[in-house]
Amino acid sequence: MEAITFTLHDFLRDFYTPAQCLEYLRKLRWPDGIHCRKCDRVTKHHLRPEKKAYSCQYCGTLVRPTKGTIFFGSKVALPNWFWIIFQFAKTRTGITAKQIERELGITYKTALRMCNAVRSCLEEDHTLSGQCELDETYLGNSRRYFGRKRKRGRGADKRPCFGAVQRGGAVVAKVVPNTKRETLYPIIEEHVEKGSEVFTDEYKVYASLEKMDPNLSWTYRHDTVNHSQGQYVKYRRDGTEVHTNEIEGFWSYPKNAIKGVHRGVSDRHLQGYVNEYAFRQSHRKDEQPLFFTMLRHIVPVERLAA
Repeated sequence: MEAITFTLHDFLRDFYTPAQCLEYLRKLRWPDGIHCRKCDRVTKHHLRPEKKAYSCQYCGTLVRPTKGTIFFGSKVALPNWFWIIFQFAKTRTGITAKQIERELGITYKTALRMCNAVRSCLEEDHTLSGQCELDETYLGNSRRYFGRKRKRGRGADKRPCFGAVQRGGAVVAKVVPNTKRETLYPIIEEHVEKGSEVFTDEYKVYASLEKMDPNLSWTYRHDTVNHSQGQYVKYRRDGTEVHTNEIEGFWSYPKNAIKGVHRGVSDRHLQGYVNEYAFRQSHRKDEQPLFFTMLRHIVPVERLAA
């Protein structure tokens, strides 16, 4: 089924005013109606724009759709928050806080804080299965560069990151302190189901993935491609393609964005940027627009007990 598009015209029509944004948050957060804690039942609530809240028709108790979200207590208007999320959703390469500053007329500090707040909500906890690819890379700013050529690959002056992708599915990406076995294996165990088939390059750390370890209660089917010998795809007799092209393709997005769009990212916020690109990759095949998927991760849904 073809994905539904959500254009700039649609955004300006549906989320131009704070009242429109509040009404959407109300429907998203309380799909079964608002349960008034004072009346102890679902009652009709009316919008109080000046208070950014809804009041119970019978007792006047206020409820705020933004409570418990990144929007709560912010002096920035809700349409501006929604605009940032819309910009995050409509681009594959990301958008800078400087661009947000220019478009919304807010300070750079405020724009950066808002962007980082949105990224903090995009972290997901996927469990991968079937055919999965594993790979590590290095992202961020080079710590030391005094007129010499930057070192690439393992041992680079950047932050190491580890990623796993289920072919055709979700991505798990983590900033890690190093790429040693004791660091990577717990992440693999947590996010990749036992018995899955994993594909990696020739990095020796992955060599024991298929072996039963006395200290571990899991094992995987494992196959490799040898990049050092110019091998990037290996075809097995059963028709399986052994490669790490999908996870390497994912890493190209944050790499190119950090270098060409953001012009560098601090270690402190690097995981947030990685979460942003992993979220886009994991939801690239969603039928609904990514803008609404992001909002569903930002706003908690409260359903009535059955």
